[in-house]
Amino acid sequence: MKNTIKIITITAFVILFSAGFNKALAEPLLDKSDTMSRLGNSSAEDVYSDHTIQFTTPSGVASGETIVITFPSDFDGTTHPNGTLDFSDIDMFIDSSTAGTCSLNPQTLVASGPTESQWEATFSGTESRVLTLTSGGASALVSAEAQVCIKIGQNATGGTANSQYLNPSSSGSFTISITAGSLDSGDISVSIIDNDRVTITAEVTETITFSISDYAINFGNLTPANARFATTTNGANPPSVSAHTMSVYTNGSTGYEITYLGSTLTNQVADEIAVATITGDEDGAPGTEQFAIGFTTSDDANIIAAYDQADPTFNYNFVADTETPFIYENGPSETETISAFYLANISGVTPAGSYSTSLTYVATANF
Repeated sequence: MKNTIKIITITAFVILFSAGFNKALAEPLLDKSDTMSRLGNSSAEDVYSDHTIQFTTPSGVASGETIVITFPSDFDGTTHPNGTLDFSDIDMFIDSSTAGTCSLNPQTLVASGPTESQWEATFSGTESRVLTLTSGGASALVSAEAQVCIKIGQNATGGTANSQYLNPSSSGSFTISITAGSLDSGDISVSIIDNDRVTITAEVTETITFSISDYAINFGNLTPANARFATTTNGANPPSVSAHTMSVYTNGSTGYEITYLGSTLTNQVADEIAVATITGDEDGAPGTEQFAIGFTTSDDANIIAAYDQADPTFNYNFVADTETPFIYENGPSETETISAFYLANISGVTPAGSYSTSLTYVATANF
């Protein structure tokens, strides 16, 4: 009876020792993570995501061994508009430290028949949920304690990187399983949520601002001897001088246009000074009745040629009693300053009197 007890005790001891020894051979993967580009589920619309999977292998991956990444049910690598996932949608990096940056020591991946320095990358299983990376030989290894980074999707730069995994159609926690070599394994949990996008809207109000610096200008005494230019005081002889400015800006998609409307200079008994078109002459033709206007701009607005008073162009024009455009922009414009020039000449027989007119300027934005 005593001998039987001793045999049982020894046998039990051997079994316990053996079980403890086998357990020590397997190691859990460390520093595991999966950074996804999208976390929304695919219930309302298809949501595709890149994956950046990182882990540290305590034991490493030897020549001819594999790294196997298994995605859970409801991930799908076959439905992307650009086609099924393949080796060209993967990048693999092996960093000798545990603080890898997903950029050091890129590995060469092939679809099949790897050389000793390459890895074979294949997808298998239902909806290509299993990715297997197989070492081709002695130069395609993962050393112990090294970090592995595997990019899957359009974040991969080593190939065409066209396809991605479709996210599950439901929300919740999903487990991705990984084995590395013959000993190391581990799981990564990812959280899929109802909606990972916040829709942001804003409106920009259509705007145009227009102003005129002075509303009363004066030629002073007109004489056949020389041209006169209107000013805010009592007019001026040549050279030409601006009477007032206009400022305009708008966010109109096709810019703005400014027009004028009014009659020529007219006295109390309806005598009129003739309107004129003047080309390339700063003071027109003294001794001849002329009333005309011209403009310059501080920026790049388009002055219609007949009104371009800028040196050396010196063009003036006036169309009486007709709404007439003289400047425009083709797109949104920051504040632009337009200078207005008013020229008057009279002849020796122009009737005496007090002459005046009123012009209406209108700026219209094109939204």
